[in-house]
Amino acid sequence: MWNGTVRGLLCRRDAHRIVGVDLSENMIAYARTHHAADNIVYQRVAVEDVDFTDGLFDLVVSSFVMHHVADYGAVVQKVYQWLRPGGRFVYSCEHPIVTAQQPGGGHWLSDDRGQHRAWCVDNYGDAGRREQTWFIEGVIKYHRALATLLNGLMDHGFAIDRVLEPQATREAIQQRPALVAEGRRPPVLVVATHKLP
Repeated sequence: MWNGTVRGLLCRRDAHRIVGVDLSENMIAYARTHHAADNIVYQRVAVEDVDFTDGLFDLVVSSFVMHHVADYGAVVQKVYQWLRPGGRFVYSCEHPIVTAQQPGGGHWLSDDRGQHRAWCVDNYGDAGRREQTWFIEGVIKYHRALATLLNGLMDHGFAIDRVLEPQATREAIQQRPALVAEGRRPPVLVVATHKLP
């Protein structure tokens, strides 16, 4: 539940202790090489299996993890327990419009010149496991409707502070022109919450 940008922000704010968790050995190795500091500890473990003391953290940040967990409610409950009263939980995930597609289903509807014309949303109400190609074949994701994601947070004692559906910046599009298509549908969901007392 980690990335280097988060580490930089926390270090600049004098975080007392930072714990980075990821299941990927490569991600942990990269983090240890590029983002080492005396106040950072890394653990290679699935978020479903990690165990922290109740009330240990002021902030939990999850970067593109929540759409990979089978039991969303159980992970949200764990995060709630790890946080101090008023603690914040912020996560990003693939947008439900993206995760809705079934294996082998279409993505973009294109014209005869191969230009993207529309994003095909199907099976949105059919929550559950999806196996997709995402850089590699056989990546497991779990689709949940937006209402399920947001209500799941509130049902476990969180108040929602902000919901964002960020788009690629002009600078990013200049560097990677294919990102212009991402403006046609929201690829990412970001949710910021705090723990109610």
